[in-house]
Amino acid sequence: MVGTRLSAPIRTATLFALVAAIAGCSHDDEPRVAIATVSGKVLFNGNAPAGAQVLLHPQGHALPAGLAAAATVQEDGSFQPRIYGDEPGVPPGNYVVTLQWFRVVEGEGGAGRGPNVLPKEYANVDTSPVKVTVKDDGLNEIAPIEIRK
Repeated sequence: MVGTRLSAPIRTATLFALVAAIAGCSHDDEPRVAIATVSGKVLFNGNAPAGAQVLLHPQGHALPAGLAAAATVQEDGSFQPRIYGDEPGVPPGNYVVTLQWFRVVEGEGGAGRGPNVLPKEYANVDTSPVKVTVKDDGLNEIAPIEIRK
């Protein structure tokens, strides 16, 4: 069907079917690894970079296949990384933390993702100065991350 366009209702139905199929895929049949609660706070030039993405990259250990230790910075600058969508926490171990914040920009075609506004060294696992150790004994509070540009 090269060159054939699908009608809007068929495209919408196909999109919903695809989303439902992806949502149905889970790791429920795989055993979960032990996780420890982690929380932190980040400020950029004294303000919370709400919406910034935080990733914890394991060093010397691996996360279960297909999972990432990630968080989104909240309005108050706080974040709680997780590997399982329903509960905060990551496996104990050492991590390098990377951060990126793509502000929304307005253009002719509407709003879209702009460039990363945080200093570039924070976006790279090899240059990020933020390193944390997650212990398995209780709440792990990451020291406040204060980024200046």
